[in-house]
Amino acid sequence: MRFIDDKGRLFSKLNVIDLLIVLVVCLVVAVAYVKLTSPFRITPQYALPDSGEWIEVEIVLPSEQSWMNAFAEPGLTQLDARSGERIAEVLGSRQNEDGLTVVEARVRAGRDRQGRKIFDRHLLVPGQKVRIETEACVIEGYVSRLAEADSPGS
Repeated sequence: MRFIDDKGRLFSKLNVIDLLIVLVVCLVVAVAYVKLTSPFRITPQYALPDSGEWIEVEIVLPSEQSWMNAFAEPGLTQLDARSGERIAEVLGSRQNEDGLTVVEARVRAGRDRQGRKIFDRHLLVPGQKVRIETEACVIEGYVSRLAEADSPGS
């Protein structure tokens, strides 16, 4: 028994060209669905001026970055590259009882669809890694405490 007959049909029942076209169409539909639905995205990724809220955070730096205590001075800010508005501000730094550097900062957080706080595309929860890029240094550590904050200048 031959797989493809003289008319180009598979098992004398299905045209091979038609089968290839159906498979290509199914593949294109599947790829388009995955690309267009993007279930892994968190929105909004950034706090918009009318939707953001200010949150005070304590960021614990890794032990090898204890020298950052001298650089994380109050008043350092991170500006939004799109709007030029302030989205983070360093309030100060200190050493905790374990000898780790703790940076206190105020960040402008948005909310995702579930109402969770988001800063710079990451959930703002204790234990989550956070990064603040100021004009003088980059502060990268883990959130240890969150508290509601007044907006800067108020």
